[in-house]
Amino acid sequence: MSISADFEEILPGRDKHVVLYDRDQTILLVLRHLLKKLGFSVSVVSDPAKGMSLITAEQPQLLIWSLHRQPDIDFHMLQEVQRLDSRPYVILVSTPETLSVDAPINTLESGDVFIKPFEPSHLMRRIRYLLKQQKI
Repeated sequence: MSISADFEEILPGRDKHVVLYDRDQTILLVLRHLLKKLGFSVSVVSDPAKGMSLITAEQPQLLIWSLHRQPDIDFHMLQEVQRLDSRPYVILVSTPETLSVDAPINTLESGDVFIKPFEPSHLMRRIRYLLKQQKI
């Protein structure tokens, strides 16, 4: 196996960018650490408006967006993301209450949904699969 092929196996997220949005600093720190171990460059935001500016400017391949109790803000931000020419793969993170059946957020396309609480290792396993399938 070549050195570059070994490097890709060790850092499958190399040359990929991810934006994390959550208000929970602990979750952000854990996910940032794990994603960096996969080789991703990671931007962390806790303000939706700054998140949209960052997504527009940096055009990440992956967006991990935590839904909160302000569904209108999340809905409008994710609508904007879907309008982008270079649209990232979206993984939503939510509590069961936030993702109720009648929530407008359910009308939007997302790649995956993880319900809190979840094991970060499950999310990392899913991201590795997406990388292997070249979806991100």
